[in-house]
Formats: sequence, structure tokens, C-alpha cells
Amino acid sequence: MRKLVDAKRVMILTVAAVVLVGGVSAAVATTGTGDQNRDLTVTVSALSVGTRDPDVATVGDTVRVVLSVRNNRSWTGGLQPDAVQVRATLETPSTAPYVVSFTVSLYPSQTLQLPLEFAVSDGFPRGAYALTLEAIEVRDRAAPVSSATARLTIV
Repeated sequence: MRKLVDAKRVMILTVAAVVLVGGVSAAVATTGTGDQNRDLTVTVSALSVGTRDPDVATVGDTVRVVLSVRNNRSWTGGLQPDAVQVRATLETPSTAPYVVSFTVSLYPSQTLQLPLEFAVSDGFPRGAYALTLEAIEVRDRAAPVSSATARLTIV
């Protein structure tokens, strides 16, 4: 359980650091979901809160990002958690992609959800951002990777 809490903190701090360093934004106001691996479902969403177009943000707007990974396995395999590598890749208009990766332990039917809100400042480069979330089974690297991408434009 400590590992899960630590991983959650690492992800929140990393996403916040990326926002402060140079430009987060991410995702599509319409949520992206991926379940290419039937055992893992990822969801990523982002929207500009309280604006006419939730896909577009301007200086002063609040952006809400939610990252989610769900273990779809049933409890029939016992009480052991599954190790899942979570990787988030942020593409910005002005720099190389930022990649954050860590491993979490998820029990069957458990969901890790990481919500984040931030205000768009003058320091954010204008343009399109994309945030991709991937979940990878550690015990079976040959299994498909569940992946979803969301997009947001800062003008």
C-alpha cells in the first residue's frame, strides 16, 4: 500500500513540476480511453474549465487533467496485486517530450486516479499539447500496452 501512495505522490508532483517548468497541458476535453490490453484500462482527459471551448485554454484559464489506470482482472487469481508500469508522455509545442514512468501495484478491480488542476500562465508556450498515458503489465511484457491520448491547445 505504501508503494501505491508513493507512486501517486510521485505522479502528482511530476505532473505539477512539468506544468511549472514549461508547459503542461495535455489532453482532449473529450476523454481518451485505451484498453488494448483487456486487463488494463487507461483514461486521460483535460479540459479548460468554464470556457466556451473546453479544448482551448488561454492565460488565466483553469485546466483540469485526470489520469486513470484500472486493473480489470478479477479476484479469481488470489489476493496478489499486479505490478503495472505507468508511463505519461507530455508533448509540448516548444520542447522535446517529457516522459515520466513508474511502477505501481494494483489489486484486481482497483483504479489509480490522479486529478490535477492548474492555471495557465504567460509562461506556457502557445500551441498544441498532447498527453499520452500508457499502462504496461510488468509480469508479461509481451502483452499489449493500453494507451490513450488527450489534447489541448493554448492560445
